[in-house]
Amino acid sequence: MYQWKVKNKWNTIQVTTQKNPIAIAPDSEAEFITEHYFGYTKINENATFEYEVTHPRWQQFEVTKNESVIDFEGVYEKELLTD
Repeated sequence: MYQWKVKNKWNTIQVTTQKNPIAIAPDSEAEFITEHYFGYTKINENATFEYEVTHPRWQQFEVTKNESVIDFEGVYEKELLTD
């Protein structure tokens, strides 16, 4: 469980998982998210730094229950939530 408070409202991400990790399937959404080997950070108003990230191939825990409650309009600017 992870919680944070924004504008007097609690937001919660809570998941229950299987006990043992499993391999991440090739060409899956999980692989797309986890298998990145370059990162980027803003140095100043005009420059961004690219760096290489090395790590072993990750595994994942199968989520069996998700009880997350997030006030998206409170957490993010309203303009980010519209087209």
